[in-house]
Amino acid sequence: MKLNMSYRAIVLLILVVFVGCIPPQPAPAVTLETPADSSIVPSLTPMLAWSCTGTASSYHLQVATDSNFQGIVIDVTRLTELSYAVPSGNLVYDQTYYWRVSASRDSQTSGWSPFWSFKTRATVGGVAVNALVDGSPWSGTVNYGISGQKAFSGFSVPQTFGESPAGTYTLTYNYGGPPGATLVSITPSPTQTVSSGGAVTFTLNFHKDLAGTIIVNAVMDGVAWSGPVNYTITGPIVDSSSSVSQGFSNQPAGTYTLTYNYGGPTGATLISITPSPVQPLATGGAITFTLNFHRQQVAGVVMVNATLDGAPWRTAIGSGPINYSITGSKSDASSTMPDTFANCPPGLYTLVYNSGGPIGATLASITPSPSQNLPSGGTIVFTMNFYGQAKGIVTVVAAIDGEPWSGSVSYTVVGPYVDSSYSVPETFSNCPQGIYTVSYTSGGPPSTVLDGITPVPTQSLPPGGSLTFTLNFRFVGVPEPPLLGE
Repeated sequence: MKLNMSYRAIVLLILVVFVGCIPPQPAPAVTLETPADSSIVPSLTPMLAWSCTGTASSYHLQVATDSNFQGIVIDVTRLTELSYAVPSGNLVYDQTYYWRVSASRDSQTSGWSPFWSFKTRATVGGVAVNALVDGSPWSGTVNYGISGQKAFSGFSVPQTFGESPAGTYTLTYNYGGPPGATLVSITPSPTQTVSSGGAVTFTLNFHKDLAGTIIVNAVMDGVAWSGPVNYTITGPIVDSSSSVSQGFSNQPAGTYTLTYNYGGPTGATLISITPSPVQPLATGGAITFTLNFHRQQVAGVVMVNATLDGAPWRTAIGSGPINYSITGSKSDASSTMPDTFANCPPGLYTLVYNSGGPIGATLASITPSPSQNLPSGGTIVFTMNFYGQAKGIVTVVAAIDGEPWSGSVSYTVVGPYVDSSYSVPETFSNCPQGIYTVSYTSGGPPSTVLDGITPVPTQSLPPGGSLTFTLNFRFVGVPEPPLLGE
C-alpha cells in the first residue's frame, strides 16, 4: 500500500513539472498596413488595414485628430476582420488623423500598435465666368482661358468650372462676345484667389452704347490752371494722366471716380474735386471733374453741436458730461457742447467722440460726416446726434427665386445707425428711430443677379419697432456640361 501511494505521488509530480514547462502562447501583435504612414487619402471614407501575428478573436481601432489620442473621432471594438472602412461623416477635408489598433485573444490583449497618420485632401472650389453687356446679363459664344492651379478653356458664358484647387487664377479674354460690343473690363479683377472649398466669379463686361467724354481740368484759388498733376480715373474703363486740362473720349456709360495722386500748382493744396469725385456718365454724354487747389492759408472755424432725439442739446447742470476731441491740421478737445474752435488752418478735420452725452442716450451718428475738409477761411460744423428713446431692430435677409437663402453677401445699412455686413440673415439691434437704407455691394448666391430689395430699399423705423429688408436674387442658370465627343 505504501509503495502504491509513493508511485502515485511520483506520477503527479512528473505531470506538474511537464505542464509547467510548456511556454504560454504569446499575445498577438498588430502591424499597420494601409494607408501608408503620413500619406494623403483621396476620400473621406478610406479603408484602414492591418496584419496580426498569430490569430486574434477581435480588434480594437481608434482614430484621433492628435497623436495623444485625446481628440478621438472613431473608437470601434470587437472587429473580427483585418480592415475597416471608415463610414462617411466621421472625417473632414484637409485634416491630419492618427490611428492605431490592438488585438485580443481569449483573455490576452496586445498593447496598441505604433500609431500612423494620414491626411485627407483639401477641398476644391469652383471658378465661374459670366458676362454683361452694358450692365445686363448676356449669354453666348466667347473665347477665353483661365490659368492658375488648374488650367481651363471656355467657349461660352455663363460657365462654371468645378474641381478647382485652391490658389490664384487669371482669366484672359481671347475673342468673341456680343456682336458690335467691346470688352471694357473684367470684374472684380482679372486675377482672383480661390480659397479651399470656395468659389470665385469672373464677369466679362462688354459695351456697345454710344461713347461719352470725360474732361479733367483744375483751378487754383478760383483761377483756371494747367500743368503737371497725376490722377487716375476708374469706372467701366480705367485710365490715368499726368496733366490738366485733359479730355478722355470714347468712354462707355457708367459711374466714374477721379482719384488725385500728386502734383498740381507749386505750394498749393488740393481741397476738393467738384462737382464730385464720383459722377455718372450717360450714354453719349460728357462729365467734367475740376481739381480745386488753394495756395492761400486763411484760418477757418470748426463748430461742434449736438442733438437729442432731433432737438438741440447742450451741456448744463444735470444734463450729463461729454468728452470729445478734434484732430487735423489743428488738434483740440472739449467737454462743452456746443463749442467753437477758431484759427483753424485749412485741411481735413475729424471729430472723435470719447464719452458722455445726454444721460441714458446713445450716440447714433456724426453728421454730415465724422471727417470734413475745412477750406481756407471757411467754416465746418460737426453735429453729434444722440437718441434716448426705445431702440428698434433692423433685419436683413435674402431669397433666391422666392426661397429663403443664407450665405455670403456684402451690403451696408445707413441711417441714424450705420453698419455693414458680409452675410445674411443679419440682425442689427439697438437702432434708433429714423429712416434706414440698405445698399447692396457684392456677393450673393452663385449664378444669380439681384432683382431688388423689398418691400423697399428705404424704410422708416419707429421707436422700439422693427423692420426687415429682403435682398431678392434671381437665378440666371448654369449651362449643362457638353456631352463626350462634342
